[in-house]
Amino acid sequence: MEHLASIWKIVIGGEAKMSNQGIQNNFIYFYDAANNTIKKETYDIEKLKSVNEFGKQIKLKINFNNGQNNIIFFAGGSYGIDINLVGNNNIIFIGNGVRNITMQTFANSVVYIGNGTTSNGCYIRACEGKYVIIGDDCMFSSGILITTSDHHLIYDAVSKKRINIAKSVYIGDHVWLGRNVRINKGANVFSGSIVGACSVVTSKKIYSNSVYAGNPIKYIKNNIFWDRATMD
Repeated sequence: MEHLASIWKIVIGGEAKMSNQGIQNNFIYFYDAANNTIKKETYDIEKLKSVNEFGKQIKLKINFNNGQNNIIFFAGGSYGIDINLVGNNNIIFIGNGVRNITMQTFANSVVYIGNGTTSNGCYIRACEGKYVIIGDDCMFSSGILITTSDHHLIYDAVSKKRINIAKSVYIGDHVWLGRNVRINKGANVFSGSIVGACSVVTSKKIYSNSVYAGNPIKYIKNNIFWDRATMD
């Protein structure tokens, strides 16, 4: 269709936006909890106008960037999700109740975000065919960066071999990331943990129900738990 030859944008009820150059062969799946079914849609402008499931995705933005065979799965409602897919064969899973997360994926990469995970400002960058896996009920503050690579190449001067290989990132359930935390390639942040503000987590393990903070990050305390309640 002629209108798929150039970038286009459309607003659904003032809330959802999609942009694409050649959107064919990209798929968005929606889980219908009431009927316990999964719906699959491919998109042209006329279909996009009639997809009721977008009413559950408030302030949603998707840009396919002329890629092919990309899959996005929504397990329920979401708010403030901004998805930018670069290249082909990316997979993104957005759990029910996920809020305020921006992500960019490059070819053959995966982002999974579990139910109820929220943020005041989180940017995820999944590169080089690696995964970012985030569990349920995580609470991220603002200024959060999660990345699977250094984005530029570093080589050993003698062997000429690359030394900064990309690695996947895994974050468990019910993890609290303080303001301006950076989660670098290869990090494993286990369930129930807290990472203090302005910390940098590199290729190491942050153990469950423990507090870590600093740059470089250091162990502070274990045998803790936290909840979302405030004293305000």
